[in-house]
Amino acid sequence: MRASRAGPFAGVLGRPFPAGLVSDLANPKTAAFFPAVVPGFLPAGVPHPVGGVVLASITAGPDLLRPGLIALAAGTAARPLTARIRRPAERAAAVVLAAAGARTLTG
Repeated sequence: MRASRAGPFAGVLGRPFPAGLVSDLANPKTAAFFPAVVPGFLPAGVPHPVGGVVLASITAGPDLLRPGLIALAAGTAARPLTARIRRPAERAAAVVLAAAGARTLTG
């Protein structure tokens, strides 16, 4: 059974990037942290809005690029895996994960 997607974000929450963006922008910790901390890192004479945008870009840039690059690399790496190779690889991964889980339980 699928969950209902009623509400103001009904069309947004079905897609990962907009959902993450809404979540990040709605985070009250971010809204409190940046105005409190960022001005301390700005050089004298730099307008606060300009410096704030530059520092926010430096902070947000890697966070926006990293997931896309990981997805691109994973998609590229998965292409050569045919059904003949994928099944043994999945079984090997399952054995490794089961062994790690067993070790965690007994360790």
